[in-house]
Amino acid sequence: MAAIQFYQYSSKSTYETNTSSRTGSLNVTMKDLKRYAVSVGGFHTWPVSALGVRFYEALLEMTVTEGTQFSIRDDYRKAESSIKTALSFFMGMIAAKAMAEKEYLIPYLFHLKDPALHAVTSGKTPDFFGLKNRKTALLMESKGTVRSRPSKEVITHAKDQLDAVGSVEVTIGKTKKTYLKGNLEGHVIASGFQKNNMTYYDVDPEPKGENTLKINLDREIVEYYRPVMMILQAHPTQTQFFGNEPFMIAETKSGQLGLRQEIYELFTGRNFCFSKKPNRAEKKAYPQAEGLYQRLAEIAERYRPMVDYMQPEISMGLDGILLK
Repeated sequence: MAAIQFYQYSSKSTYETNTSSRTGSLNVTMKDLKRYAVSVGGFHTWPVSALGVRFYEALLEMTVTEGTQFSIRDDYRKAESSIKTALSFFMGMIAAKAMAEKEYLIPYLFHLKDPALHAVTSGKTPDFFGLKNRKTALLMESKGTVRSRPSKEVITHAKDQLDAVGSVEVTIGKTKKTYLKGNLEGHVIASGFQKNNMTYYDVDPEPKGENTLKINLDREIVEYYRPVMMILQAHPTQTQFFGNEPFMIAETKSGQLGLRQEIYELFTGRNFCFSKKPNRAEKKAYPQAEGLYQRLAEIAERYRPMVDYMQPEISMGLDGILLK
């Protein structure tokens, strides 16, 4: 397990003067980073193939090496500029996933740029959205650099993306709640390499936009789990116990993939069809999805202490997805 140091800033101006409001560290394994990488790669809510999993793992392995910290590799530092830019984008997305789960304890981070996500907005959106709890919502814009820290121009551009949204209307069950100034946070999450070690930067400009983002989390949580459910239902599965908790485990060409049995049975018990992607009309009419997000959030909260129990060769997220 390695430590990733992070610096938090209360505003763009304090980032520019390098006046952090808080520093800390995340305990992360290479397996965790690979789980985040595969999650980022699962665009269009379609499962990543075994070859795709190996591709994302290889990108990580050429970018950093694991010790007490994650150190930059020359394959990344000395790469051709366009390759370096692509890898930096990739590492920034992983940083957002890591900060959301490890620092803000957000079990479900939704990628707003994914075409399969049917969030509604009248303008630009940042990269990610998640609920920290029922009282606070977060928007995240991710950035990355091979340098020690992103430039102020990069942070300014990311802030502009966050500022496009000023409120988020969330539907869970029969309840609609609007998150505004005071209970809506905006975070620029960026990765860099301070003294050759991977470092995260968390800049907290408050969203000030006029656009409203509307999202039904009951419907979107089905698509969140679709890739792992498709894999589990396409392979022979067996029950294995980790930390006295049963998981449904499938042996794939890229290793073992699992999901908490309670979550697996929640989906199968509601008769969702994961063998094909639904069209927009079918998804909008999901009657069996009502109340699903709240039920899953309660499960994530109950099993949160288990995440720290796992061994380095096992990565389990707050969402109950396991990679071994």
